[in-house]
Amino acid sequence: MAEEIKNIIKAYFEARYLKRLKRSGTSLLLGSQIKESVAEHSFYVSLFGIIMHHLNPKLDLAKLLVMCITHDLEEVRTGDLNQVNRIYHTRDVELEAFKDMWKGSKLGEGLIKIHQERHKYLSPEAIASQDCDSLQNWS
Repeated sequence: MAEEIKNIIKAYFEARYLKRLKRSGTSLLLGSQIKESVAEHSFYVSLFGIIMHHLNPKLDLAKLLVMCITHDLEEVRTGDLNQVNRIYHTRDVELEAFKDMWKGSKLGEGLIKIHQERHKYLSPEAIASQDCDSLQNWS
């Protein structure tokens, strides 16, 4: 149990670096001058998640918010890969980084499952969280 707590705390402190990591995709591809951090982006995606739940109360709010809050967590290790960068990655480096970040904890096992569900569009919440991400990119 002590080792699991150590791994969770390590992942938490690593995630805090997202407030310093600036997003690359919006300024490069959308021409935006906004230089928000990945953490700011995730916050606004989560707000869209709350709005999405209000519009569709059948969505599981807790699951949707976990997806929204953690959707770019791996970028602390991979950087913010824009759509052009992603073309050159032949394997899912984001999933690998996410798994590595949370290894050694039951919490991580649950987060990895939710992360995979989101990326494979396997639930209404996964689709809604992807929509929230897209909406925030254009706002």
